[in-house]
Amino acid sequence: MIVTLVPFMSKMMGKPQKVERKLKPCFNEMDIVGYNYAEQCYEPHHKRNPDRVMVASETYPPLLAKNWKYIEKSPHVIGDFMWTAWDYLGEAGVGAPVYGASRGGFNRPFPCVSAGCGAIDMTGHAETMARYASIIWNMYQKPYIAVRPVNHSGEKYFFGMWRGTDAVNSWSWTGMEGKRAEIEVYSLGKKVELFQDGTSLGKKELIDCRAFFETCYMPGELNAVSYDENGRKLDESILVSADETIDLTVRFETDTIKADNEDLMYASVEITDKNGIKKLLCDRRVHVEVEGAGVLAGIGSGNPFTTDSFTGEDYNTHFGRMIFIVRSNGKIGKIRIKVSADGMKERIFEKCALN
Repeated sequence: MIVTLVPFMSKMMGKPQKVERKLKPCFNEMDIVGYNYAEQCYEPHHKRNPDRVMVASETYPPLLAKNWKYIEKSPHVIGDFMWTAWDYLGEAGVGAPVYGASRGGFNRPFPCVSAGCGAIDMTGHAETMARYASIIWNMYQKPYIAVRPVNHSGEKYFFGMWRGTDAVNSWSWTGMEGKRAEIEVYSLGKKVELFQDGTSLGKKELIDCRAFFETCYMPGELNAVSYDENGRKLDESILVSADETIDLTVRFETDTIKADNEDLMYASVEITDKNGIKKLLCDRRVHVEVEGAGVLAGIGSGNPFTTDSFTGEDYNTHFGRMIFIVRSNGKIGKIRIKVSADGMKERIFEKCALN
């Protein structure tokens, strides 16, 4: 909490010379030394001890690109663990966005229940930081378009040190027409150009694989094109707005589970248009009933702020999405699942529990 409120104390407490003097006897006993939030120690410690092998055991998401550049050229640092991959319950709100304030503390009061800092949210949905990381690691080749929540346009905001961005991969912001939209494009290459409905919003240099654009939100299409250092096109990606229709879209990862009292079936529920494009600002309270050879084992969304129960039958979608989990009850046979939401057509599915 002290480090969060007074960042300079982290640098003071973590001065490379002091750390080395105090902990060298411990370091000398280790095959690999883990450095938590101590990237300032890599180079001076390496100069003092060239044979030491280091790993970045925890680092802040906003520093991912900078840290990775150093790691790529420094064989004595073998990897980087950004905190964190999958969101979790506890340390409530250390990375959950707060709007209407420019500062905040280490955590948030109830009803904040999760850390809110995962590159992957609690439901397994990859957020923008996950895609940014894959781009930095040269594992994803297309530009990735992310938009800061247009419903919070112009507001002060605070992330904390464990979140790099609140931008999401969507151009569907119902009711926000005419509001300022802040767009982040992540990509490999030298430059990226962003088009809105065919009109260029400019070509910008990518700094740490990222460029920023602004425009007024209107439903339509965003298209990002990346270029190499010679101006040649590398790749492109497109975001399309949802239309005025609204639908309850349910997707199951499988149609069968084992009848062993343990096997699980995961299903995602999204509020979409008729084409399956998610509508972020059209959240609904979703009700799930399971009968037959299965039981409802869990239900939830990626929202860090909630009073909903993970073991109930109802849950609110977050940015148009949630999941539920069906578990085998040990019987062989059909599993009947009903999914409903206010003002939307009920969905009924039949799955199977097999021997």
